Amino acid sequence: MKVLLVEHHHLFRKSLRMLLELNDSIRIVGEAGNGKEALDLVEEVMPDVAVIDISLPGRSALEIARQVKRAYSSIKIVILSRFEHNIYVDYAFRCGASAYVLKDCVSDELLMALEDVMTGRRYVSASRAQPLNA
Repeated sequence: MKVLLVEHHHLFRKSLRMLLELNDSIRIVGEAGNGKEALDLVEEVMPDVAVIDISLPGRSALEIARQVKRAYSSIKIVILSRFEHNIYVDYAFRCGASAYVLKDCVSDELLMALEDVMTGRRYVSASRAQPLNA
């Protein structure tokens, strides 16, 4: 599985990379710290999955998700967020996300979300965060 990481906090992004690279089935094909870099990299590396932080500076992460899905419908989008509210979850799915994972999740949960989206399923972190229109 080819994964693009989009996270503006350098240390958190590097930690995600190290965590995901422990899994032999995952290959990190690119990293971006903002929306413009992410959109440029998507076309260049053609990931299977883009893991995108919801709180990017500048361009909205959900707008990036929408643009990626519009241009490349096969790319799965996993939104990483600190917001548990249903309105964020619902909006992420309406923008094309396949998963909504809370940043305070355990590492196995992110891996589970990636596996689910690759098999065509949706994933929502935590029992309190459920999409309104899934």
